[in-house]
Amino acid sequence: AVVSTQSGHYGRDRELHLEDENLWSNFRSAKECEKEIPRSVSSQVSAFQQVLIVQALRPDRLISSMQLFAQRALGVRELSPPVVNLKRLYQEQTRAEEPILILISPGSDVSQELQELAHQVVGPSNYVQVAMGQGQSQYALQQLRECAGKG
Repeated sequence: AVVSTQSGHYGRDRELHLEDENLWSNFRSAKECEKEIPRSVSSQVSAFQQVLIVQALRPDRLISSMQLFAQRALGVRELSPPVVNLKRLYQEQTRAEEPILILISPGSDVSQELQELAHQVVGPSNYVQVAMGQGQSQYALQQLRECAGKG
């Protein structure tokens, strides 16, 4: 890995001091090495170059290194969106005059939580759930019209 790093960084191998065992010992043995790049090195290279160092020297930590890079670049603590509490969302951010549209990503399913909330708030007879797709658009529109008419 050191050889490929040396040939790929256009002379940066001297700046990285890869031959210095003491300098790199914490990095090499660290559980989260992406957070242990020697300060004398990290101050001389960009954040993305630090990811490349991890890729070359500790490829087992590449994904974590890329996540850390993204978090720092975006200025966020977590890359995953926070879990949405539908009850709190309903109480704090909805109005009776506005419909609620919930878009989910593959693998997430809020239908059970939504159904429980709807049963508590409006009762089961006033709640209609339609899974979009497979030709459900006409049925969904019909249900919207009926619900809007009933108030």
